Amino acid sequence: MPKRVWTLAVLVWVASAAWSVPLAAGRRASARPAVVSSTTGDYGTVVTKYCVTCHNERAKIGGLTLDKMDVSDPGAGADVWERVVRKVRVGMMPPQGSPQPDQETRAALVSWLTTSLDKSATAHPNPVGPWCTG
Repeated sequence: MPKRVWTLAVLVWVASAAWSVPLAAGRRASARPAVVSSTTGDYGTVVTKYCVTCHNERAKIGGLTLDKMDVSDPGAGADVWERVVRKVRVGMMPPQGSPQPDQETRAALVSWLTTSLDKSATAHPNPVGPWCTG
């Protein structure tokens, strides 16, 4: 990733973290949005609601299609889901002006995908990859 893009991504992340603390502290318990439960169907709904509108077979915005991806098995499409995690974690996706998940939903989705990808990588290690020359 070019240094300028990386710097922008870090700045976006820091800004979103800085804003989320005072906002979260000021919320009343009854005003808190519901956190996504741990079922994969709920994460599929989140991906469909916030991502698939642009990232589908028809639009292919950014060359990314998520409508055919299986959120219940992120390890099967690890390269795609890792890309999603990187963009969603720092707040680059969904883009400004598009509907946004609340911070709890965003964090839950990123956590679910990261944990699932880590479990898959542990269960099916791939010692050969683009970093290997052998």
